[in-house]
Amino acid sequence: ASLAIEALEEIQKHAQTSGEVEQVAAEVEVNERQKAEALEKKEECERILYRAEEKLNNLRKQHKLKMDAAQESLEQAKVQLLEVEKERRDGMARVEAGEAEVRAMEARIEEETKRTDSEIEGMVTEFQETERIVLEQDAKFMSAIGCA
Repeated sequence: ASLAIEALEEIQKHAQTSGEVEQVAAEVEVNERQKAEALEKKEECERILYRAEEKLNNLRKQHKLKMDAAQESLEQAKVQLLEVEKERRDGMARVEAGEAEVRAMEARIEEETKRTDSEIEGMVTEFQETERIVLEQDAKFMSAIGCA
């Protein structure tokens, strides 16, 4: 009887262990499914992350190209501004030189006008003196010949 009890206990232990093994196997299967789902989600997240990183890299490249283009435009604008400022300074220098030349010409014209006026005044005075002398001599001559 003791052998039978012992066998019965072993059968119950075996049945209990088999039940536990089946339960553990079911849990392992659930865990495997959850693991597979988690791996799929992980791979999907990695793909999303890769696409996001690619997009970010492309945006960075575009931004760099735009910044480089803007920097180049800024440099060109600075060069053009310097050229315009130089042209303006050169133009102002030419205007000032022209104005100085005009002032110098006006001064020469004024001096020449004074000299000419003085010369004409001297000629008129000389002519009047010559006329007076000629008229005096003519009067003397006329008087001498008895016409006056």
